[in-house]
Amino acid sequence: MLSAVHMMLEMASDDDDLYEDYDRNASEKIKGVPKNPVREITFVSDEHIKMLYDKLMKEERYKEATLLGILYDSGVRRNEVLQVKRTDIADDKNCTDTVVIGKRSKKFKVIYFSRTKEAFKKYEATRTDNVEALFINAEGRPATANNIYDWIKQWGDELTETTGEDYRGLTCHSLRHCYIDNLLKGTHYLCKELNLGSVPLEKVKVLAHHENSDTTLKYSN
Repeated sequence: MLSAVHMMLEMASDDDDLYEDYDRNASEKIKGVPKNPVREITFVSDEHIKMLYDKLMKEERYKEATLLGILYDSGVRRNEVLQVKRTDIADDKNCTDTVVIGKRSKKFKVIYFSRTKEAFKKYEATRTDNVEALFINAEGRPATANNIYDWIKQWGDELTETTGEDYRGLTCHSLRHCYIDNLLKGTHYLCKELNLGSVPLEKVKVLAHHENSDTTLKYSN
């Protein structure tokens, strides 16, 4: 029983996409609860993210390519990207008009760049509905957190098959780690596209909407 409680609370502390209010595993304070090792994060290189993006575009999976684009352009969480509207993406803008509400009720606009715009043009051309949500599921309804999870899980399986490396643990939270890690190392495609070099820790902290740089460093590989 105690072990099950620990596992549930560990999920809360590890996955900030699902459990927005937990910052630490409260079970660590409960006597008799065995401590489990922290789950490993699946990191993806910028090269392999580009490989995946190109594959999605080639296969005309423009919705998924748009999702990958905005997740990697901004590092947003799953619940945050679901708040973005299709009218938010435009060639002459680099952030949404919509102000999303994130962890700890932080409010901010979501940034995006060339890949998101490129994929969205193709994706929008396929839309014949009047749903305002940026992402819709197979039933034509606004996408859910489970839809996002399933799409990204499939990406991990496909990357594993293509590269021979194990990406089966890929999640939205993993991509947030990849965004931060590649910015800090200067390996994110935007570092070249925007002539940024490696992005200083304090700036990445702001981009990730963290309150302190120690949290940001924990996202790096």
